[in-house]
Amino acid sequence: KIYLDKQVKPSITLPETVVFTHVSSDIYDYIDYSKDASFMLTGYIRLDRSILLNCYDAFYEQFHCDDIMGDVRSILTHQGTCLSTINGTFSGEYKTPVENEYPYAGKKYYNAPDVFAETIGRSAISYAAMANYRVNDGDYYGVANTRKVLKNNGVTAIGIADTFDNRFEYEDIDSDGVKIRVYSYTESLHKKLDRAYYYSVNEITSDKDIDKLIKSVKNSKKGLADVVCCAISFANADNKITTHEREVTAKLLDAGADIVYATNPDIIEPMEVKKTKLKSGKVKYQFAFYSLGCLLSGETGVRGNVPKNAGMLAKIHYDQDNITTFVSDISFAP
Repeated sequence: KIYLDKQVKPSITLPETVVFTHVSSDIYDYIDYSKDASFMLTGYIRLDRSILLNCYDAFYEQFHCDDIMGDVRSILTHQGTCLSTINGTFSGEYKTPVENEYPYAGKKYYNAPDVFAETIGRSAISYAAMANYRVNDGDYYGVANTRKVLKNNGVTAIGIADTFDNRFEYEDIDSDGVKIRVYSYTESLHKKLDRAYYYSVNEITSDKDIDKLIKSVKNSKKGLADVVCCAISFANADNKITTHEREVTAKLLDAGADIVYATNPDIIEPMEVKKTKLKSGKVKYQFAFYSLGCLLSGETGVRGNVPKNAGMLAKIHYDQDNITTFVSDISFAP
């Protein structure tokens, strides 16, 4: 039996004793073009003070961050392309220390030492949706340095730029031949952008910006990308999904986005699945993750009866033939 499509029954059945003397060109085409890829999304990494103090050796005045991500590394390694989001910056030590034994700000400003970026890069996280509420805490210098530090450690920062020429509305990822296009935008910032550096963060400030994003997503689905993921840091960070979030998410899914990935709430929130039966008989699946919670956080307690220090990993497996790209599996891990 040869399975040409996991969503349908075997299309060819041959007796076990058959001798192959010729393979049709159609089968050759299928073998040449058949591809599959796994795309994993995580909850956010929160660079708060309690997390970083666990890595700090006050006697030697050094950070040792590798152990804190050890369990994450063991889970994420060899799981395919991994996209996370980092709630904080790598702005250097120029901020005023919070306490003598701690040279990085961790209350008002979420800022981490460069060595923590190395730890993230070693944890199989290769992409980070960085347009979020905290990314401008260190002003333009902090944004530019964050992008540089992550890049130096093998992590591509999406949604932020150090120069106008380096500003892109999306990042294209080749995941085992499947083309994944990721957008990263934020609706709010803890600290306003300097008008001179407006290009440094992909920010949504009006309905016009949303319309522009929707138009870009529609264009991306015209053969430019197999999978489109929109990472959005919505203005609301409460434990309830707002009407605005649902409306924007619905518009993005209608435009063709395969995944809407909300990046700012610190607790796990519900997800939605949109199923559309295509003319070919296949089913198109689209996902809205309103929050996967936290991958790493020093938060404690609950919000709306949901733990603040809990998170989920979502892994979506895509199969591709020479006709279309489709979801073959989705799984979750706490």
